[in-house]
Amino acid sequence: MADKVFALGFFVGTPTAVKYLPLAEENKIPVVGLFTGAQILYAPMRHWIITVRASYYDETREQIDGMWNTLGYRKIGVIYPDDAFGAAVLDGVRIALKGHEAEPIAVASYQRQTANVVADQQYAGGKSTGGRTRGAPNTVAPIVKHAHAAGWKPLFLTFSFVGTEELITEAGEEADGMVVTQVVPPYYLTDLKTVALYRRTLGQYAPSERPSFVSLEGFVDAMVLVEGLKGAGKEPTRAGRIRGSESVHQLDVGLGPQLKLDYSAKDHKGFDHVIPSVIRSGRPVPFTDWRTAAPQ
Repeated sequence: MADKVFALGFFVGTPTAVKYLPLAEENKIPVVGLFTGAQILYAPMRHWIITVRASYYDETREQIDGMWNTLGYRKIGVIYPDDAFGAAVLDGVRIALKGHEAEPIAVASYQRQTANVVADQQYAGGKSTGGRTRGAPNTVAPIVKHAHAAGWKPLFLTFSFVGTEELITEAGEEADGMVVTQVVPPYYLTDLKTVALYRRTLGQYAPSERPSFVSLEGFVDAMVLVEGLKGAGKEPTRAGRIRGSESVHQLDVGLGPQLKLDYSAKDHKGFDHVIPSVIRSGRPVPFTDWRTAAPQ
C-alpha cells in the first residue's frame, strides 16, 4: 500500500521546495508541478521530481535578451528578496548578463514578505534603465509606487511568481508599463483549448473565484499529473508513476504550439517557453516583440 502513495502536486514556492524536496527524494515520493522555477529542481535532474513550468533561468534569459538585444538596454539593476527565491533569481540574472559580457549595474535586497519596502534612489543612481523586481505583490508594488513617486521610472520587470492579478490590484495604475514574464498563456485567451476548459471548469466548480495565471498553471499541473497516471497503467506504483511521465513525448496540452511536453528518463523538465506580457490599462497583454514593452 505504501508504494501507492503519491504526491498529487506540490504547489509551493522556492523556500518550501528547498526544504521538502530532499524529503520527497529520500522517501521516493513522486512530486509533480511545483510553483517555483528554481534551478534546484533541474540541475542535477531529480528522479522523483516532474516539473511543468519554465524555470527562472528561462524567464531571466527572456527578459535580459529582450532588453539587451531589442531595447538596447545596457544598465540593468536587480531588487530581490533576501531568501532562496531571490538568490536563485539574482544568480539567473548574472548568468544571463554574462552571456552579454555584462554584470548588473546595481543590486539591492529586502526582507522576505515585508510590506515596508522602498526603492532606494541610491540604488538607481540615475543610471538604471531596467529595474528587475522580484517577490510577492505586497513587496513589488510598494517598490514600484515609491520609485514612481520619486520620479524614477525605469522599465520594471518581474517574474510569473509575483501573481500578476494581485500585483495589478496592489499597485493600481502604477503597474502599467511593467513587464511580467508568464509560464502559461493569459487566462482570457479562450481560443486555446485548455484555457477554455479551465474557464469552464472554474465557472462550474468555483464560480466566485477570479481566473488568474496562477490557478491556470495549477490546472495545467493537474493535467500533467493525470497524463503521468495514464502512462503508469491500471496498477500504478511510485516508480511506475515516474515511468508514466517519462513516456510523455511531444504532447500538445492545448496551450499553443510552443508549449508541448516532452519528458524522458534523462529529462524531467516540462516547458521551457516563456510568454512575456506588459501591463496596459490594468490588463496583462502578451507580446512577442520586445519593442512593445518600451516605455510609452
